[in-house]
Amino acid sequence: MKQINIASPSVSGWYALYSFLLTIGLPLILLVSLAKQRSRAGLLERLGVVSRKSYVVHSAKPVLWIHAVSMGEAMAIVPLVVRIKDVYPNARVFVSTITDTGRDVVLNNLQGLAEHLYLPFDYVTVVKRVLNRINPHVFMFVDTELWPNLLHVLQSRRIPTMLINGRLSSKSFGNYMKIRPFMKHVIKSITFCAMQSKRDLDRICALGADTERVMITGSIKCDQELPVLNPQIKKTLSTFMRMAAGEDVIVAASTHSGEETALLEGYKRLLETFPSLVLLLAPRHLDRVSEVEKLIRSHSFVPVRKTMISHVAPDHVLATREGDAEIGTWKRVLLLDTHGELATMFQFATIVWVGGSWVPVGGHNLLEPAQAGKPILFGPYMDHVSEMAEMMIASGGGIQISSLEEMVHVIAKLLQNKEQCKWMGNAASQVVKDNQGALDRTLRALHGVLNNLPCLDIKY
Repeated sequence: MKQINIASPSVSGWYALYSFLLTIGLPLILLVSLAKQRSRAGLLERLGVVSRKSYVVHSAKPVLWIHAVSMGEAMAIVPLVVRIKDVYPNARVFVSTITDTGRDVVLNNLQGLAEHLYLPFDYVTVVKRVLNRINPHVFMFVDTELWPNLLHVLQSRRIPTMLINGRLSSKSFGNYMKIRPFMKHVIKSITFCAMQSKRDLDRICALGADTERVMITGSIKCDQELPVLNPQIKKTLSTFMRMAAGEDVIVAASTHSGEETALLEGYKRLLETFPSLVLLLAPRHLDRVSEVEKLIRSHSFVPVRKTMISHVAPDHVLATREGDAEIGTWKRVLLLDTHGELATMFQFATIVWVGGSWVPVGGHNLLEPAQAGKPILFGPYMDHVSEMAEMMIASGGGIQISSLEEMVHVIAKLLQNKEQCKWMGNAASQVVKDNQGALDRTLRALHGVLNNLPCLDIKY
């Protein structure tokens, strides 16, 4: 791929207005960050007040900085970082996140390959302080999380920037188009945009990206490998799921408020025909686990948390509260209350329901259950992953559900026809296989961005 040069920074009063609004909004930003438990840990570092690490200001090694918002994005870039270290072995890699769950992914999966930092808040003085500490040669960011001041300062310092795995939901695109005069400057500050689909490419160009600075690479999540568990974790998960051994299991992944109620009501109806059916709920945000646990009890089910089985024999795990033992042991709902184990749970599923789709969130990752070869159901709100949802529907590997009655009917039909279940799972898995190769395309684009850095020792 030919070398890609950095565009000259634009001078615009929009940046001054943006910085002014950001400044007066600081109290609200801090309140929102403090309200979210997963965003509290790195708050001081994000403000540039303290640093947990002594970053090297000047280094002979090239520094590559990759930003992944939270756990999902951090998991997606793990194979990318591994490949980057293979191709650029002398590079020092930093991975930034906003949440502590994202940090944990970096520390647990990229030890020895990358260092973690929290993304600075988008204030010019804070951004400059962090850039002075780590002195990056390139900045990459995932899934189109745009930070205007950060991108503008990087451009003014002639540091190339690259959007990887880029996507623009209809909601984000609509909001950005309302302020297109400003967003045009922001988009043009990005050196290169590697987008997931043609729809995403068209949208980034409509916002102002130059056509010669964009390409379709696909989703790097299609190149993720199924997780390999260490023996201890595998033993714990097997103990947890042994309560569903030999039974059909619905895994409801990444659920949000309002979705668990519908799933529990549907589950109650399905139990009339399939009394051994097991439901596993995996809330998207673990700070809602207690709320979901109460909701499960309100539907007369016994909640069985994953963390309960670490120190309790599975034969006794159902009697978690006085009175629970009197409820039929079949009336249980498994509750995944741990980070990083959902992808593994899909292997135990008969059917997977993907959350964030029954309420207007925009849907979540379809690729992990598809990789596991499971039939996938989801609701009407799939804007964040609309192209993948369309491919799953077209292939027959996924079904979009619009009502509770339809959910019960479709699940019942699948439970009665295991061959159809297997066929759907194979179709979903084939969609992922057909869309692999994004890592190679992304690395080729990155090489075009980094061509002018003589300090990189490239291996091919």
